[in-house]
Amino acid sequence: MSSKSNSHAGANVILPFNPKANTAKQPAQPLAALPHKYAVDHVTPRKTQDLRGTCWDFATISVLEYTYRQQGIANGWLAPNTYVSLSEQAYGADLLRLCTTVDKNKCYFTATQNTTEGGFVLELPLLAKDISIFPDAVCPYVAAPGSDTVCPGQTEAAKKTNPLKVTVNKYSTLIDADDIKRALVTDKRYKYDDYTSHIWFIILFPFHIWCIILHPLQWSNQSCFQP
Repeated sequence: MSSKSNSHAGANVILPFNPKANTAKQPAQPLAALPHKYAVDHVTPRKTQDLRGTCWDFATISVLEYTYRQQGIANGWLAPNTYVSLSEQAYGADLLRLCTTVDKNKCYFTATQNTTEGGFVLELPLLAKDISIFPDAVCPYVAAPGSDTVCPGQTEAAKKTNPLKVTVNKYSTLIDADDIKRALVTDKRYKYDDYTSHIWFIILFPFHIWCIILHPLQWSNQSCFQP
């Protein structure tokens, strides 16, 4: 993966990801062959970001949460009627910690300013080596604005005993709605490849992959809040 950066006012500014250079090509499938409705199995319940600008955080965690559930059921780690709720609060707080210290040159501008008000799902592959993913019980979501770094349960001791680890070896960005539909039907997930370590993000519009998760039965091109 490559990214471009410009130096601006002493901060490292990473330009938005260019999907044209890294768009994955799915096997050709006629649109007529796509079902009228389709839902990916084991998607976890929807959540709300309330009045905070954390859509990117919820988008990232929702994909990890649902793919962890899919993986757990397939391998017998989880019962089919259970899932592990992951913490958006912990992810956002740890991302800000990294983006204001050791990993500042890997982050987008908003995170380097120590705020979760606006961000990008593509920071996960940039920070996956260092970022911590915790269950929601460790740091429940704080709805009040200005709570970006609040996570008292995210201690060094908790990090050392945390069994959750994410490795992103590859990701793909799909912009066109029909390409997303085709990928969902073809791979029956979005997307965790072979239950190993390939997490693919399918993004219809920048940092709003959650729109597919929240509306898995809606195939309309307007179902993801197009402007």
